[in-house]
Amino acid sequence: IQRLATIDPNSRVRAQAIATLASFPDGNYGPIYGAALRDSSALVAAAAVEVLAKKPDINSRQQVGALDNTSSSPLMLAVANYYSLNGGLDQYPWFLRRLPDVAEADLYAFFQSFGTLMTHIPPVERDKGLKILEEYARNAPRYEVRLGAYRGLALLMPTTPTLKAVLQNIREKETDDRLKAFYNIN
Repeated sequence: IQRLATIDPNSRVRAQAIATLASFPDGNYGPIYGAALRDSSALVAAAAVEVLAKKPDINSRQQVGALDNTSSSPLMLAVANYYSLNGGLDQYPWFLRRLPDVAEADLYAFFQSFGTLMTHIPPVERDKGLKILEEYARNAPRYEVRLGAYRGLALLMPTTPTLKAVLQNIREKETDDRLKAFYNIN
């Protein structure tokens, strides 16, 4: 599997091999993940970032940080996920800066990572992010983007009590039947 992760000509095989290596509890595959971060395929690099998000090592933050300016959607989402689980206030500006670069189809996942990151930063620092999520939850043209922003906001409710009323208002004003059904289930 290590050989597949490093030299297979098919990037999908390399990416899957990296995910498979991560499932082994006793393996130390940091050098393979580090090499994968520099792979010519964004899919392979994204797989490595996803693994490091769950199993960070001492060099992960610096290695992932080198990918901050990627233009690859899968890689940007993987970096967002990494920062959501391992980041803090220092990564908050990254989310704000990269938001305009996120493809509309990827906003659902991006907003949930953003919301998760904001659970790790002081409430006083969140105002701009809360406003962005609320705006998208209310007004994004695509329902799944509104849902992603709503879910990002919902993650913050335990530490931001005023969000309960905001989320209630968003639910009450929603016109899409799919979202209304989702809101009624949760």
